[in-house]
Amino acid sequence: MKPKLAQLLVCPGCKSGLDLFVFAEHGSDNIHDGYLHCRTCAKGFLIAGGIPRMLPERLYHNDAFRVKYRREIERVHLGRSASAAGSDKLLSHKANTLASFGWEWENYNRFGWERQSKDEFWSVENERERFFNNTLFEPGELSNKLMLDAGCGNGRYMIQCLQNGAEVVGVDLSSAIDVARENLGDHPNAHFVQGDLLSLPFRPQSFDLVFSIGVLMHTGAPQQAFGSITSMAKKGGGVGISVYQKQNPLHEFNDKWIRAFTTRFPRHFLKDTCNVMAKLARSAWKIRTLGLINALFRLEPYELCIYDWYSAPVATHHTLREVQSWFQHVGINELSDSTTADRRDAIRKWVWPMCGFTIRGNRAVDMKSSGSTGIHSFNQRGIS
Repeated sequence: MKPKLAQLLVCPGCKSGLDLFVFAEHGSDNIHDGYLHCRTCAKGFLIAGGIPRMLPERLYHNDAFRVKYRREIERVHLGRSASAAGSDKLLSHKANTLASFGWEWENYNRFGWERQSKDEFWSVENERERFFNNTLFEPGELSNKLMLDAGCGNGRYMIQCLQNGAEVVGVDLSSAIDVARENLGDHPNAHFVQGDLLSLPFRPQSFDLVFSIGVLMHTGAPQQAFGSITSMAKKGGGVGISVYQKQNPLHEFNDKWIRAFTTRFPRHFLKDTCNVMAKLARSAWKIRTLGLINALFRLEPYELCIYDWYSAPVATHHTLREVQSWFQHVGINELSDSTTADRRDAIRKWVWPMCGFTIRGNRAVDMKSSGSTGIHSFNQRGIS
């Protein structure tokens, strides 16, 4: 973790400022292990492996870290009492989502970074186009901007920001954040935080541009998660999100009962099944029948796309009007969306809509920020 990241961080619960305690460093600009302590509620968060773990202990366990730095952590909490942890109705869902997507990105760690197949159904070159289509940002507006990737996965969209001159913070609930750091950790303008989109650990209005591609519908509370990430954008800052689109009734029915099984499959079995389905999709694409199949259920020519669709514990589908109302609810009214590029007639759009859509707007309402971060370090005599 780079020390300047601490200036953005607050307690995800009470939103108060944090004190930073450094336990181990890799160079002068890289905190490898440390601790963040809330000044108000006295909760503590680990910095382990160079990543702030801004989750409750029920979602992030690291017993080895706590044993190794037991004395240092005790000294931080000496004379300070932590407030009682509140209940979280979504905790079980978050734990399942964390496990599911953590496994996914550990097994598809280089997806989007390396060419995947000879026939190039999915390649490195696709990722740039996919990023801009799914945020509706323009390449020229990214330079010198501070960006938030809300649900960064293995970091394949963070690199698009960096290559266009931005500084970017990636946040993810799962261990995918470790994969992103492994892919991008040496880049001076890349930062990584393990956190919850519903309780983001950043100061409001900190980012010039905020985006979330294919993530909000997996949170269990997509509108609440949207409000959370939107509050991170500065006044006038851009917000771009991509979500699953609601399909025709037959597709929705099929999707529901298929996912009732696939979300319970052992992960390796589902991965193998998705590999077979991807091969079928490629064959269907070659004879131009893949569109007809997608009117009935989701099939993609690459196994990760299918795995991602059918493995997530929760995956909500939305209409354009519904998501537009989310923007309007937080005061964003000047919107652009990706559906205008779909020139198919109304009947075909209803039978076979695109699997997802993107809306982009600029935030124009004020929110208060709070707290500050003090930086401390451990030396041989204690805290200095």
